[in-house]
Amino acid sequence: MKNVFRHRLTSFLFCSFLFTPFCQAENAVNGPDRFRVGIGFKSESSHFIGVENETMVIPRVDIKYAGFYWRGPKLGYRVIENKNFEIAAVLRPFEGFEVNSADIRKGYKGINEREGDIQYGFNASFSLGNFKAGITPLWSAEGNNLELSLKYKIIGESYIIKPEITYQRYDDDSMNYYFGITAKEANDPLSYLIDSPYTAKSNGTFGLKVIGAYLLSENWFVMGRLSYDKFGSDVLDSPIVNSASTASFALGVGYNF
Repeated sequence: MKNVFRHRLTSFLFCSFLFTPFCQAENAVNGPDRFRVGIGFKSESSHFIGVENETMVIPRVDIKYAGFYWRGPKLGYRVIENKNFEIAAVLRPFEGFEVNSADIRKGYKGINEREGDIQYGFNASFSLGNFKAGITPLWSAEGNNLELSLKYKIIGESYIIKPEITYQRYDDDSMNYYFGITAKEANDPLSYLIDSPYTAKSNGTFGLKVIGAYLLSENWFVMGRLSYDKFGSDVLDSPIVNSASTASFALGVGYNF
């Protein structure tokens, strides 16, 4: 039950992120304080063998107050903020690749639960026109990673489209926690399809994301989000992984106060 609650909460926070980039042209980096609510649905796939795509209905919230922001699964405080540059302390309470034995295919059910990860670090981003580049080092109890991103925004009178490409590098500890197999797991009778222990090594994901939003009125808007992420092929060496890539789709409606 604890794992289910965490997963639902993660999904709620994650889906709320799909609404946050919507803004009118003047509401850029130095935009005003805001509060938004809404509802949407999300469907996503998994790296792990036997774990089916999941679709769920989710409420959402987006808050920005002075330097503080809550954007999906990301909380932060902007220490420096101007038109072209910002530095923020960040906290991501629900990161990682969560799975438990109840979800995975029969023959692999002797594995331990892989729990979500709490990551902290900082983000530095640089803007030039409609382009924005960012670098985010992150630390956690399970391992560390580095995220690079490049975003572009296309803004019309009543719509915005924001494509983004990312690269995220995970260290040995992080990869081994989620995708490695211990001797105890491999020897468990419920893991009869796992032949031997496996040690995962550092790997990275390339990601592509497109967010689009349309303003229905002064306060109401609709938004959709598509994303695709792919690990290096080495991740498929893990006995519990059957896909190097994941995809997600989200659609929702929101209200700006």
